[in-house]
Amino acid sequence: MTLDATYLALADLRARAKRRLPHFVWEYLDSGTGVDRVAARNRAVLDAIEFMPAILRGEIDASTEVEFLGATLDMPVGIAPVGMSGLIWPDAERILARAASKAGIPYTLSTVASQTPDDVSSALGEHAWFQLYPPRDPEVRRDMLRRAWEAGFHTAVLTADLPAASRRERQIRSGLTQPPKLTPRILAQVAIRPAWAMAMAAGTSIDRGMGMGMAPLEKAGVDALWVSNHGGRQFDGAPSGLTMLPKIRAKTDLPLVFDGAVEGGLDILRAIAMGADLVMLGRGWHYALGAMGRDGPAHLAHILKSDLISNMGQMALSRVWDVRGKIIESLE
Repeated sequence: MTLDATYLALADLRARAKRRLPHFVWEYLDSGTGVDRVAARNRAVLDAIEFMPAILRGEIDASTEVEFLGATLDMPVGIAPVGMSGLIWPDAERILARAASKAGIPYTLSTVASQTPDDVSSALGEHAWFQLYPPRDPEVRRDMLRRAWEAGFHTAVLTADLPAASRRERQIRSGLTQPPKLTPRILAQVAIRPAWAMAMAAGTSIDRGMGMGMAPLEKAGVDALWVSNHGGRQFDGAPSGLTMLPKIRAKTDLPLVFDGAVEGGLDILRAIAMGADLVMLGRGWHYALGAMGRDGPAHLAHILKSDLISNMGQMALSRVWDVRGKIIESLE
């Protein structure tokens, strides 16, 4: 049986990751905050966007290639920063960086990654981004950026979306603490997930949202804006990022990066139709890691590209940008 038959969609990878990961790891990856209203809202807004299929247009030669910030990407997709990726799978950051390089898409290393920029350097492609939660000390900030640049990260993503810490109730109920501690409860969860435990034992583990205010950020000389509600992990009363996207698009000519509940090629097209120039996934790539280990991210890249091409064909789109103006209904 082929991988395409076994893991046809991101939902299949997510389901297997849930079976393989210890409960506290799964809750860290999958949960939001509060009662996960924002996560559900993110998904509902995507689902409400509809397109009219196009027939009798002849053969469609669909290209997923796009230009973004002067670079050619194989598809309008990237890997968003996720803190402590190494908790999901050993060597996660290097695996993801290598997969992004092979797929011709951006990879973003989190400030609170399990590996340093130096550790990941050998796996980087030409689209290497570094996400920065700015420390108060300017010397520390300069040193972090210098090290990231020297390691090969030549795009900085400034995160300004954490006014206060969230509670993340599902994580707390799972027994996960910050920093993580090996309690008997955690060890019991590990014991019933041997694939994860053995991978960790053998491993070599060594936004991101840009906010909603437009004018001050443009005056600061930024090259693009990233629209995100942190995947629902910070504030359960926040609006869907996709609801805000066209409003932000109307206020700026800067390229817009978007993330939030994206599961496949159709969702990528929905986000682009609403004003995004690049669509990022965070959890999705980690579901792939949890499901298949180091082979997972490459398979997810294949799923996303195949689904993009399929849905572009349904709408007779030769380029992804052609989806703009095709929405027939959206939730406002």
